[in-house]
Amino acid sequence: MSRYFSHSSETGFEVHTTREQAKAAAEEMLAEYQADASDGWDEDGVLSIHWGEVSERAVETERRDYRESDGGGDYEEWVSFGLRTPDSIELSGALTVLQRITNKTGIHQAGEISEDDIRALSYLVGLLKDAAE
Repeated sequence: MSRYFSHSSETGFEVHTTREQAKAAAEEMLAEYQADASDGWDEDGVLSIHWGEVSERAVETERRDYRESDGGGDYEEWVSFGLRTPDSIELSGALTVLQRITNKTGIHQAGEISEDDIRALSYLVGLLKDAAE
């Protein structure tokens, strides 16, 4: 999961897996402005450079069949979103995968568990190990 970001008005918002990648991207953005300084200094552009840690991001929190009581429109599904921390997103995803896998008949049939499922489960196992220590 991308826990870090970099941003500038020139390049926009980018996500990164590590703190070092985010900082390096911001430093690269700054270097590009410095290389172009002979053409005139873009102070607003330079001051738009940021990098940091993602505190929360928007995620789907609920999806269900649309009901007439939801009001207006001819929709098939009702979807809700909320802001969540990266850790809660990963934990929620891992628990959802675990529930889906354990509800299947023939849990370990080849091809039923995706790479994303395995990553989510690995994260969950890590949390459980940390909690046990």
